[in-house]
Amino acid sequence: MPERILYVSAAGRIGGAENSLLQLVGGLDRCEFAPVVALPGPGPLADALERLGVPAFQAPLIRPRRTPNPVRLGLMGGGTALGALCLAREARRRSVSVIHALNTAAQPAAGLGAAAAGLPCVWHLRDLRCLRVVTRGLARFAHAAIAVSDAVAKASAIGPDWGPQVTVIPNGIDADAFAARARPGRLRGELGLRPEDPLLVVVAQMVPWKGHRDFLHAMALVRTRHPHATAALAGDDLFGDDPGYLSELRRLVASLGLERVVRFLGYRTDVPTLVADADLLVIPSEAEPFGRVALEAMALGTPVVGRGAGGLPEVVEHGVTGRLTRGRSVEELAGLISDLLSDPEGRRAMGEAGYRRVRERFDLARHVERICAVYRRLPARRR
Repeated sequence: MPERILYVSAAGRIGGAENSLLQLVGGLDRCEFAPVVALPGPGPLADALERLGVPAFQAPLIRPRRTPNPVRLGLMGGGTALGALCLAREARRRSVSVIHALNTAAQPAAGLGAAAAGLPCVWHLRDLRCLRVVTRGLARFAHAAIAVSDAVAKASAIGPDWGPQVTVIPNGIDADAFAARARPGRLRGELGLRPEDPLLVVVAQMVPWKGHRDFLHAMALVRTRHPHATAALAGDDLFGDDPGYLSELRRLVASLGLERVVRFLGYRTDVPTLVADADLLVIPSEAEPFGRVALEAMALGTPVVGRGAGGLPEVVEHGVTGRLTRGRSVEELAGLISDLLSDPEGRRAMGEAGYRRVRERFDLARHVERICAVYRRLPARRR
């Protein structure tokens, strides 16, 4: 009988972490490991899991938020305990062998639930912003930790003297399957663009650290050299963390005189089509923990321009598959974008290099096998 792995997600919508989960469970050898997923409720993630034939159940899971309010802290603590008890009960009922927290938001309930059920817990690290006191507390309930990049492993501050062993396993992608879903020309048709009009695409959650403000300022500078350039921004505030952010960005667009050339697309599921139509994918984030969308761009041969901080330099090879800034200068970001828009031959060469790199270095089957190897090393798994 295969060992059952319980994956815990504190979100029901699909962002980067949830996309990675779908890739992982879809690639597991079901003869060895059988996935089951705990979710906070119905939604796009539950629907996607159903299409993959992966069983899921609802649990009272919450996304912890930073707050100085003691009442809210108490409520979050109670909610986490309730979620943990539910996970422990379901783990026993379903004969689970391992509990795997999808990210730091899921680790409090997953770690406590695993301890209550007497099971090993795997903590997937996907964040650069870590409170060390919180990290050390959560690490006590993990038997292994997986970091999506060297940058994330370092930021976690989990060292050899305390906490679990951290294994760096970059995200993976089935590049050919992703590329097959693209419908080139559809986005340009939607925006009313000609084939020769420069198109920049940003795919990111609508939260401040993703760097949309800097991108819009850079776009104003790019337009001085490329007056026909258009920008399409896809994404939403998935978890309601910054409800006024989109309105702020629209005001900034108006103040920069970019209303006719910056398009807000909202939440989109046709990312392959968006990336296929782009001359450049831009990742203006302050620092990406990994940058999954960079893999998606490379899968389609689209060059990437982004910030040379966090985990993105581990994905995008500067000067080969894209260009990365050395700092946070808007002028530098605009210059890199403008220079590549003026160099179609350079874009083509970078796109081809990215196409090869993602298939050689970020293969999904290798990613899945490395995670399964972590499961096999865990102690006291239920068989």
